[in-house]
Amino acid sequence: MKQISILFFTAILYQSAFAQEKTEGFDWNKVFAGGSIVLGYSGGNASSSNFTIGGNPEIGYSIFKSVDIGLGFNIVNQSGNYYDNNIPGTVK
Repeated sequence: MKQISILFFTAILYQSAFAQEKTEGFDWNKVFAGGSIVLGYSGGNASSSNFTIGGNPEIGYSIFKSVDIGLGFNIVNQSGNYYDNNIPGTVK
């Protein structure tokens, strides 16, 4: 709890130190968008295989030069197949 309090007060002090740089109103030039994609395949053995695909879009706003806030979402779809390799004469 003590560390969180110190971090909170440090952020408040940082904000007040650069208060002169603030502009009034919403600035669309500070909005950013990005994300990443997820793609994977696993078929390493004879009894199963997996396929994964997804995306992680995000949008945010730059408050200061090194402080951003934003929202991100994870969308992932995974499918798998499992095979019964009951071959006669083999030992499991």
